[in-house]
Amino acid sequence: MGDAYKVDMPGPMAPPPYDQQPGNQYGQQPPVAGGPYGYGPPQTGTYPMSGPMPPPQYMNQQVRPPMPVPSDHFGLSLFACLLCFWPVGICALIKSSETRDAIRRNDLQSAHFSSGKARSYSMCAIITGIIFNLVVIGFVLILTFVVFRYAQIYVDSDI
Repeated sequence: MGDAYKVDMPGPMAPPPYDQQPGNQYGQQPPVAGGPYGYGPPQTGTYPMSGPMPPPQYMNQQVRPPMPVPSDHFGLSLFACLLCFWPVGICALIKSSETRDAIRRNDLQSAHFSSGKARSYSMCAIITGIIFNLVVIGFVLILTFVVFRYAQIYVDSDI
């Protein structure tokens, strides 16, 4: 019954005979620094340099410095909303809030994008507010001049 599973392999295909001696299965191993199993302090002179290892150098890979955390321009957005032109100022406040959320998520690319939009909307609201206020002041001055002029004509005409 044991012979049914035995397969004889002729020629060079036969496996090498099993060596029954323990510890001699793989032949003589080269000595390892720091003891028989590689543990312990390294022997002197085995490493080409002493001190900490330099960082690995990768070909065609540039190391970029980390991106700085952008400003959310909240104060500028609030100023633009309350004192200049509120419809665009609200958009600036929304982008400022998106910048804070992106910073909290550590998504600096989106934070930079939203920060730039918040600043742009704030500047647009400030410029629009200044122009709008100048137009209103000009309109009030012209209306005041016209009203006083017609009032003067009405008083002088003795109706």
